[in-house]
Amino acid sequence: MPLYKIDKNFTATKKIPQKLIQNIMYGAYISYALDREDAGQTVVVKNKTIMAVESFEGRYETILRGSSLSNGKSCVVIMNKLSIDEKESVVIDTEFLIFLKEHNVDLLAFEENVFIEEKEKFINIAKKLKISLLFFNKENVLKAMNKGN
Repeated sequence: MPLYKIDKNFTATKKIPQKLIQNIMYGAYISYALDREDAGQTVVVKNKTIMAVESFEGRYETILRGSSLSNGKSCVVIMNKLSIDEKESVVIDTEFLIFLKEHNVDLLAFEENVFIEEKEKFINIAKKLKISLLFFNKENVLKAMNKGN
């Protein structure tokens, strides 16, 4: 099943290389840093390089731009804004997975409080599309980045 969690030591299943976990950590850190500027909920990362950051254009356009610049095989990191409550949480669904696959994204990492519509169906479709899903705790990522990991 392609749903994994990064633990507090930043290890996941052996199917996700440490290099990708570093991309996720970096994308989450950048997203957090940009939050106060009302940008950065979605970040596209490849080789620890930010390819695109969401701003006014929205999540889908950010991914289009980022996957185009990275020539595919990028990682998408999604976080909630610090200032929102659960009613305004980011929502992802099965159509979003299909969009990711069409644009050569093979890893979707998201903060653990991002809402997934029809979670079981979402996971099954991710498995069929061969998109790895990884969720993380924002506080753990921030602690690690502040320590220089």
